[in-house]
Amino acid sequence: MKRFTVCMSAILVACAVLIMQGGTAFAALYQGDIGETRFSTVEGTYILKRYVPPQGGASGAYGASSSSGSWSGGGGLTVVPPTPQQGRYEIVDEAQSGWDVTFDFDHSRTFTIYNGAGPTQRIQYRPGGGSVYVTNLVDKDSIFDGEYERQASGDFIAYIPGVGERKLPPYIMAALRIVLDKSVAGLEQGITYPYTSQVPNVGTQWNFTLRKTQPRQMTEIDATPNAAPQTNTANPPKSALYMIVNANDREDWVAFTYDWDTRVFTMYGAQEFGIGKPYSQRRFLSDGRLEVKSLGAGVHTDIYVRNGSGKYETSSEYIYLFVTNGMRLFLQKVH
Repeated sequence: MKRFTVCMSAILVACAVLIMQGGTAFAALYQGDIGETRFSTVEGTYILKRYVPPQGGASGAYGASSSSGSWSGGGGLTVVPPTPQQGRYEIVDEAQSGWDVTFDFDHSRTFTIYNGAGPTQRIQYRPGGGSVYVTNLVDKDSIFDGEYERQASGDFIAYIPGVGERKLPPYIMAALRIVLDKSVAGLEQGITYPYTSQVPNVGTQWNFTLRKTQPRQMTEIDATPNAAPQTNTANPPKSALYMIVNANDREDWVAFTYDWDTRVFTMYGAQEFGIGKPYSQRRFLSDGRLEVKSLGAGVHTDIYVRNGSGKYETSSEYIYLFVTNGMRLFLQKVH
């Protein structure tokens, strides 16, 4: 009996570890029926509903052929991903944890920062280097626009009414400082500058490399209808998946699960044969802010604040309004 008790305790502990590490134990995932609800944002009209798996082997969530693909001679669909807009210089996260950014620089000491979706922020150094002026390029009414002053620690910080102190990402500012100190001539000649710095909300030093942006190789993916897609073992049960889909473009969608106990949304992206791997975990805090943990893609780990237009953002990134509005609507329906 004692041996049985010890074994059962070990099993319970193992299950708890699985859940904490995001394993295949799916505890407390909501699986109820929410019907279909249409809602609109400035980005378009969307539908919140239960996830619908793709029909047959065609691409997209609804079995429609991809508008970005072309038919190849073998009868399959060859998908050529678009090259994202990017800056001339790049900051490479050597740990490949999703902190890479690119930027442009002009001789008025102004930097334009890009993420995977395009330009997000402009940072202009004031004479003397004691402060910078930040302009967010995604939302013209961003509460994070304004003057950020250099502290004794080297960090650039502004006080945002209603939010508190806001610090620009140290690893980005460290790279910009290298450019100001050494000019871009070395980067243009192919010189790379390794350095260490901090990422937001992480106290340890990480390794980065500053260099001229390397060309992105265009990769063609042969997604023939007869090819069997690899099974993603991290996927939850289909009955626990919900989706937000563009009513006028059924290949524009995002899926998620919701954990009833932890209040955590796990976000899933679209792939050619349906749902992809989880890319982010998100939770609305009691004060209305959104806590985000990156799982290797999507926006970075941080606390996102809702601005006057309803969009959740930080000083350098934002989340599409239709995604967070859909998440909020889901909570209204299930709670």
